[in-house]
Amino acid sequence: VIADPDATVPASVRDAIVTRMHALPAQTRRAMELLAVVPNGAEWPLLDAVLDGGAVALAPAEQAGLVAAVDGRFNYRHELARQTVEESLSADRRRELNRAVLAALVEAKAELSRLVHHAVRAEDRTAIARYGADAATEAIEANAFREAAGFAQLALDHADVIDDQAAIARLHGQAAQALRTLNETRRAAHHAERAVAAWVTL
Repeated sequence: VIADPDATVPASVRDAIVTRMHALPAQTRRAMELLAVVPNGAEWPLLDAVLDGGAVALAPAEQAGLVAAVDGRFNYRHELARQTVEESLSADRRRELNRAVLAALVEAKAELSRLVHHAVRAEDRTAIARYGADAATEAIEANAFREAAGFAQLALDHADVIDDQAAIARLHGQAAQALRTLNETRRAAHHAERAVAAWVTL
């Protein structure tokens, strides 16, 4: 129950977590909301950059046993608690928090996979296209072809916000390369054809 990120939160667990959370100061509740949208935990500099009052705002939640600080990173003690808080957020609030996290991670030059995750959750199409393309390039260079194909496709799903036709051609080429390596020949051929078509228009 604790480890499965796809598990449904039982109503009794949800109610218990919400009750404990509502007993905390408002600043701490807001900090817990932000922490809930960072699935693998948030490092202190990230929290200090985004939260009013910084990471210390989570101290009451730590004392209540809801979150823990380990090796310079805060995280929920139980995944179901994180899910409960994240699911309680309105769509607007979730987007707002992810936008704030994304901006801080960009400033900190964080891993591209993290930027992509929060761009998707923030529903920021321009950021998805930009960081998805960057992540695809990085994955190709690391011979992580399945990840490269996924990132390239994600960026191409938002090709309408990419003004550079050469960038679109490169993405199709990267997808074709990755998929050929994965023996997904039909999909690879499709992207290869699209890459050629894109280059011809330049």
